[in-house]
Amino acid sequence: MLQRLERLGSPEILRDEVYKGRRFNYIARTVDFEPGLGMRGEAFFLFSEFAAINLKGLKPLSNESSQWARARVNPSAAG
Repeated sequence: MLQRLERLGSPEILRDEVYKGRRFNYIARTVDFEPGLGMRGEAFFLFSEFAAINLKGLKPLSNESSQWARARVNPSAAG
């Protein structure tokens, strides 16, 4: 996945970033992401590794991922 993100134009991929006690193993940023519906913009992809998936822990991970991205998004790219 990291190689694909690099090919798609992620200018840098952060490794082992810690935010609010949560470790994100990899974080990629793409400035010209096209999710569909004619939209384009900045996107962040945050990855964490788990020994086992715990559904109770996924909601906080999702919230912290969103908070991390909102704090770093380019205001002109937000939509």
